[in-house]
Amino acid sequence: MEAYKDELNFYVIIGKATYSTGILHALNFKYKLNAYLVGYPTLTKINHFGGAKNFSLPNSKLKISYSTKYYRILENSDPDSLYPDIMVEKEFEDFLNGRDTAIELISSID
Repeated sequence: MEAYKDELNFYVIIGKATYSTGILHALNFKYKLNAYLVGYPTLTKINHFGGAKNFSLPNSKLKISYSTKYYRILENSDPDSLYPDIMVEKEFEDFLNGRDTAIELISSID
């Protein structure tokens, strides 16, 4: 992977639906391949609870999920979100018209 680091630009789209392992993968791309994070801040913190396990309640059969591990990715800080290097706002009209503004921005970069 190191061979590609200086030859290509990598872009990773993040947003409100990026959480848990998605944050870990985005950070790996950012730091191992010098990727640019593009999009919108995540709704969850970089340091977060994860490692979900499940069980069902015996009588109601209701499924319960719970975290088993706290992932401390950043030792000396705990920012409220993973922020993109390039912020791309998506307007409601973009959604209605099927426009992906992050892809359009990445495609326009030389």
